[in-house]
Amino acid sequence: MTEVGKNVMGKTKIVLVVSIVVLVVSIISNVWFYTQTTSLQTRVSSLESEYNDYVATHSHSNSEYQKLSMNYTQVEESYQTLTQSYSQLLLDFNNLTEEHETLLENYDQLQFSYQQLNTTYHDLKNEHEQLETAYQTLNDAYDSYKEAYRQIVSVINLHVDHPSADEKLLVTPEDPNVKNKVQEITGGWSDRADWTEYWTEVKMIYDWVVNNIEYRHDGLYPVLPADPNDPVRQFGEMWQFPNQTLDLGKGDCDDMAILLCSMIYCYGNLSNEVECIVITQHMAVYIPVAEDEICILDPSGRYYTNTGFPLYEITSEDISNEVHDWLDYWSCKIEYPEVEWIFSEYIWEAFWDKEIFISWLYDR
Repeated sequence: MTEVGKNVMGKTKIVLVVSIVVLVVSIISNVWFYTQTTSLQTRVSSLESEYNDYVATHSHSNSEYQKLSMNYTQVEESYQTLTQSYSQLLLDFNNLTEEHETLLENYDQLQFSYQQLNTTYHDLKNEHEQLETAYQTLNDAYDSYKEAYRQIVSVINLHVDHPSADEKLLVTPEDPNVKNKVQEITGGWSDRADWTEYWTEVKMIYDWVVNNIEYRHDGLYPVLPADPNDPVRQFGEMWQFPNQTLDLGKGDCDDMAILLCSMIYCYGNLSNEVECIVITQHMAVYIPVAEDEICILDPSGRYYTNTGFPLYEITSEDISNEVHDWLDYWSCKIEYPEVEWIFSEYIWEAFWDKEIFISWLYDR
């Protein structure tokens, strides 16, 4: 091999080596470049992702900033409002402080006045309690006086207050004077099974009233008002208690009838019914009898149910016949006499019509 060939061979090897080196370098560079490129792409992707996150964060932050900016504006406005309110409240506080100081200045004076008023109040309270006690005492006394006066009015006006169910109180068969007089006249009903004795002695009582009680018209009688401040009236008709008629020995038809009713009821030992009968302008007595009969005893009218001529013995007759006969007896003195009411110690009934009374007696 020539020197040239060697040189060429040598150069060729060098070129080859250089080419290989260049190739290796190129490969290494390409590998490095590829590696770097891949790394950079990964980095770029990461940076793009971070960028997008930052953009989203920025957008959110910007939105939050806008909200905060609006809130700030609102808070600032509220602050201004509160500042104004604070200024007003401070002014009100200062005014109230001045008023408080003024009130504090007056407090001692008011406290002193309160103590004086409190003392006066307790004095007046004690005086009021004393007056209230005195008033209650007077009121109790007044109530007692009113009740006592009412009872007096009831007793006094009983003599003139007609018609009234209180008339039952005028028939007093258990009055001692009545009982003594009945015993004196009859000696008492000895045999309660003996009705002949009963009627005989009833007639004796009737005769005693007719012969011993003088007929006398009533004088003026005081009528007490319900209110004691009102004037006392005078009434020309009054009914006496039986003991008053016995004591006086005088009375009109009412007094004689009430006395006779009390005496006969007493004689029958309160077991046989005897009642006063009030007709127009007059009063008498009747005794209900069995079998729808009645006996009328009218001492002031000198009338009694009897057998007629010649013996005129006391008896009983049919209710309707006897009531009509008796009313006819009075029709010459009283125009259209009617039965108005009846009463005794145990009963009081009003009718105002003879037929109603007759029907009531039949049904009794």
